[in-house]
Amino acid sequence: MKAILSIGHSAYDFTYLLESFPTENLKYSLDNGIETVMECGGGPAGNAAYLMGKWGAKVAYAGVIGDDPQGKAIEDEFRSVGVDLTYLQWNRGGRTPFSVILANKQTGSRTLFNRTLPYPPLELEWDPSLEWGAILIDGMELYASLKALKAYPETPSVLDAGSLDRETKILAPLVSHLVCSEVFAGSFTGEALDTEASIEAAFLQLEALNTHCVVMTLGERGSVYRKDGELVVIPAMSVNAIDTTGAGDIYHGAFAFGLAAGFELEKTIRIATIAAGLSVQKLGARVAIPTWSDVEAVLLQSWESGGLWKMLTPCV
Repeated sequence: MKAILSIGHSAYDFTYLLESFPTENLKYSLDNGIETVMECGGGPAGNAAYLMGKWGAKVAYAGVIGDDPQGKAIEDEFRSVGVDLTYLQWNRGGRTPFSVILANKQTGSRTLFNRTLPYPPLELEWDPSLEWGAILIDGMELYASLKALKAYPETPSVLDAGSLDRETKILAPLVSHLVCSEVFAGSFTGEALDTEASIEAAFLQLEALNTHCVVMTLGERGSVYRKDGELVVIPAMSVNAIDTTGAGDIYHGAFAFGLAAGFELEKTIRIATIAAGLSVQKLGARVAIPTWSDVEAVLLQSWESGGLWKMLTPCV
């Protein structure tokens, strides 16, 4: 497998597992309401790079981190799984972006408070003679991403389009694989994706935006893609979710891994689905990333393939 390039955002996560969502004007502690506190690196492209390194792929991360203890911790995490940091840029004298995450044990949902301080954009010139197996971008480093897509036009590329903003709208038509969330799709179309007809209509609009390949993720309802002219659903895993933080990042990292490995689209989506499903059963994002052997074991099991719209529900 050729090396994979992951471009975008990395942050530091402070995750608090709460027994229930907090009530206003109360104080919480490890003795009262907070079950666990966890710290680790985060961010879409950063988590994706970490996953691919953990799975044994050659992967390079291109992004900016601060010159502080959190930035050093992120660097150490990357090095622990063999991520190539040739394209890592230090914001000397600056702070690493961070997130405070409240994970609700009762529902598995998470609420994020992000603090992204101003930092210089990623300044890189790509060597067009390099060969990559895949490129993953999350939209957070627009100009570095545009330069990479121009330098490597034949390389499979995936956009982690979690939300609709100026950057993701610019990049969406340019990648070979637009892998977007329900939030992105709903914002782009201006419609709620709550019926088969609305999802089909949204998919047509997304295919007009990106004429190469579109995959839409619908959370617990699974992932949608087109095969032989028909929309097909790969159902989500039925799991007891504890913390959904980073599930989308993990999905996209696994998707890029599948592209670089040359897997067919359905297998790639299944791998991404399994990786995300296993991750939400643990607290945190990066620390909850499953091993490749764990994903492969589930992949080899017999489970419903999905089919058409009748499977637009979580598998049981």
